[in-house]
Amino acid sequence: SRFCADVTQLVESGNVHRHSDTCYKYCKDMAKKICRLIMPRKLISVSTIDPETGHISMRRSHPWINNFNEYIIAACRSNMDIKFIWTGSDA
Repeated sequence: SRFCADVTQLVESGNVHRHSDTCYKYCKDMAKKICRLIMPRKLISVSTIDPETGHISMRRSHPWINNFNEYIIAACRSNMDIKFIWTGSDA
């Protein structure tokens, strides 16, 4: 559909992570650069919820694409890195 093609184009043009100085701005040892945005990310074939801890692992099919919501990215037409904040340090 046109919507799917539009979302794909938006994601490919603006939501694929590319390392920059921002990734390493708090890195103390520049010889061992570690991206503070944790990229690339681990591939996950199926979304899961751990019933004991409540930890949610979302499906990820590409290691360099930031999390996105297809409807929000289509409306805002910009890059995003969205996540659900339930509890904890991110809340």
